[in-house]
Amino acid sequence: MKVLSSLPPRKSPGPDGFSTKYYTTFAEQLTPHMLSLFNYLFDFGAAPPELLKASIVTIPKPGKDPTLCSNYRPISLLNVDIKIYAKILVNRLAPLLPKLVVDDQVGFIQGRQGTDNTVKLLNIIDGVGRDSAPCLLLSLDAEKAFDRLNWLFLHHVLLKLNFPLPFINAVFTLYSSPTAQVLNAGFLSDTVNITNGTRQGCPLSPLLYALALEPLAQTIRADAQITGIQIGPTESKISLFADDILLTLTDPINSLPQLHHLLTQYGKVSYHQINIAKTQALSTHLSPTDLNYLKNTYNYDWRAVYLLYLGIKISFSRPTLYQLNYGAMLSMIKEMCWKWAQFEFSWLGRIAVTKMSILPKILYIFRALPVSPHPAFFKTLQTTINQFVWRRRKPWVSFRVLSTSVIQGGLGLPNVLLDHKAALMALLGSGLVSSPVPQWTLPIFQSISPFRLTDIVWLP
Repeated sequence: MKVLSSLPPRKSPGPDGFSTKYYTTFAEQLTPHMLSLFNYLFDFGAAPPELLKASIVTIPKPGKDPTLCSNYRPISLLNVDIKIYAKILVNRLAPLLPKLVVDDQVGFIQGRQGTDNTVKLLNIIDGVGRDSAPCLLLSLDAEKAFDRLNWLFLHHVLLKLNFPLPFINAVFTLYSSPTAQVLNAGFLSDTVNITNGTRQGCPLSPLLYALALEPLAQTIRADAQITGIQIGPTESKISLFADDILLTLTDPINSLPQLHHLLTQYGKVSYHQINIAKTQALSTHLSPTDLNYLKNTYNYDWRAVYLLYLGIKISFSRPTLYQLNYGAMLSMIKEMCWKWAQFEFSWLGRIAVTKMSILPKILYIFRALPVSPHPAFFKTLQTTINQFVWRRRKPWVSFRVLSTSVIQGGLGLPNVLLDHKAALMALLGSGLVSSPVPQWTLPIFQSISPFRLTDIVWLP
């Protein structure tokens, strides 16, 4: 079985069930020598040491003590040839992941995105507020999650999921003899042998990690001693984005001991470890006695107002949720515009900066936290952007022309009100046309039953 050569036609699946429509273009573009190399890697499961050697550069974490090694973020630079080989395997694996990994894991899975979990969490918070139900949000902090993964455990997971043995061997070619050297001040350290963990910078790593974490997620979902939030017929216990795990528990007194038991058992076989001190916890409607017991028993980072999940500050209060995210974003953009205004570059350059650096932050908040801001919010935000572009001077070009798309003859300056509507329509569209539908739609379906979302979407 060859990784690239002797491929079936584009529309035909391979004999092992993996579609080959993605790889013929690779074969057309790769040199014969690279093609021979990849077939050798696929057939023999071993790679020359120089292909698996990584150079690690370190980037200091903002606001942390630079004299401590733990305050540097290591970035691995891999061989480009081996990344191309890994990308070929990704193209085979990615279409299968939605069928193997439950939809509350949204990280690096086709057809899913992080905002699915934040919108679902927003619906859960609303349900908890309506019912005054006790709830504990627990954001688990994994220690060096990608770097600790046990290869033997990963191999067993792939076997359990019935992956063909040739494909598993092809994957573990990337882990046959990996090494790394740390690059610092232009000098390379001695070679370090790597014995566990997925490769940083490898396109295959996030997919493998999602598969390796699925047994833990499945066990938590199936354990009756861990009680989640009940919304209609569905129970929500866990939300994942790669190694970012958020638990929603209604009976933490009885649920947490069993949860920690499962985490300990999983850690023994996978090397996955939870940093208890950095695990954030936020509670509501718990009795003072229960809350004091939990705080004395579990050394979490107990939060009084909010916890952080996927860059969103989560609170049980809607006004607080709005102020912590939308209000903070407005302040951050004002500060960014003030700093950039100190530099001399053209107004066209400032429009480009706005589209590249400001707009993505705005759109993420709009998609991840779809609430209705006050109209004054849009006016203030748009005024801040416009004043930055024109440096508080009279505009040379009307806003209508500036905000028109480039294709239609404008300059594409963000129109935040229209961007907000577009973000909400895109979110709504994913709930109407995606198959299967995202999990965040389930609470909505329960609340409007027996009507469908398509029945009411056109009402005022």
